[in-house]
Amino acid sequence: MAGILEIPQPVKFIFEKFPLEAYAPVGKADNAVKYESEQRTYPFVGSTSIQNSINETFKLGVYNVFRHKETGSILATDPWCLYTQLALCKKNSLSLCTGEEKKRKNQHSMVVLSHSAATDARLPVLVEGYSKRYVRSTEGINEILSSRVTDAKDVMYLALLDTVVYDCWISQVVYNLSAEKLLDLYHYKPHQSRLLDKLVLSDLKSSLIKRNEFHLRHLEVAKNIESLSFYKAKSIDELTQPLLQNCQKVLLQFQKLLGDRRFYSENVTPSYLDLKLASYTLCIMNLDEDVALYRFVVDHCDKLVQHANYIVDIYKKV
Repeated sequence: MAGILEIPQPVKFIFEKFPLEAYAPVGKADNAVKYESEQRTYPFVGSTSIQNSINETFKLGVYNVFRHKETGSILATDPWCLYTQLALCKKNSLSLCTGEEKKRKNQHSMVVLSHSAATDARLPVLVEGYSKRYVRSTEGINEILSSRVTDAKDVMYLALLDTVVYDCWISQVVYNLSAEKLLDLYHYKPHQSRLLDKLVLSDLKSSLIKRNEFHLRHLEVAKNIESLSFYKAKSIDELTQPLLQNCQKVLLQFQKLLGDRRFYSENVTPSYLDLKLASYTLCIMNLDEDVALYRFVVDHCDKLVQHANYIVDIYKKV
């Protein structure tokens, strides 16, 4: 009787006929994933962007990026993401990259992420460290940046931008942009498939209207997000037109404010209000030419555009 540990004869015959082959261990590195990660990464530049250890670096997670026409700088496509990008440059004496710089080890950077990467599906996020990572949410980032503004007027102006102008921005990108353009602004890999794009688009819109409590301030606008195909364009325009009109009034007020302040001196350091205002203007200027908000800024807000380009130019030269 064969022992319990003895290999049965038929099995033994097979292994002797076809011996096992030993292969080298599979490496942990995935070149394809590494390449895609590098394509999504845009380093901050300047002497302060290089750290002694990777654990001392941070990564800013944003929806997507675009290239600034005048300077070639790489900018975030969303106003809140761009504001955080510029604020990090201001605080850490960093410069904007053009995408042509050599990526170095232990370098602060901006990374394009899916909105699903955040626990609350909202960007920006700030990831600090590497071995131990500390992730600051959009809300946490806003709290920190708000705490740095102490001037009462600037606090009021920032609140005005983040309600009136923000609400108009969201209504324009969600309701007035083509699906293709919206994905270009808020999704890194559009056009994978029609079905996938449709699913991503629906999830993305739902996430955007809940950020900054837009859905609470404009319940009638927000509740129709899932029924656009059954809603006439005229009805959508009627819902969003007041947001556009209020935004236009506020932008004209800032246009007048810029006429009363000196921004174009080498001795003037941009304030956080400057960065916030420039962020909205730059993102609006990245919209399609047939979008009403874009047309208004081009036709009536030349000082806002000049100011925004000036801000970018400053942080390209730091």
